Amino acid sequence: MNSLRKFIRQFEERVALRIMQLSFALIVLVLGAILFTVLSKGLPSVTWEIISQPPQGGYHFGGDGGILNAIHWLWHWERLCWPFW
Repeated sequence: MNSLRKFIRQFEERVALRIMQLSFALIVLVLGAILFTVLSKGLPSVTWEIISQPPQGGYHFGGDGGILNAIHWLWHWERLCWPFW
């Protein structure tokens, strides 16, 4: 009887481990697909002008300009907070 309980417990642990592994694989697959989609559709439209210029025309959608302010802010924020990491 004791060996049957041990077998059942080991079987349950193996099933639970497989479920966790499959869940992890599914999450990694979905996140990889999202990342691939964003990069494959977004990278062709990134130019040096977008990276090196500050935004022109406000913060609404469709405004001209780039992301230099965000890069500059991130650089200073990281330098300010690095001692706390």
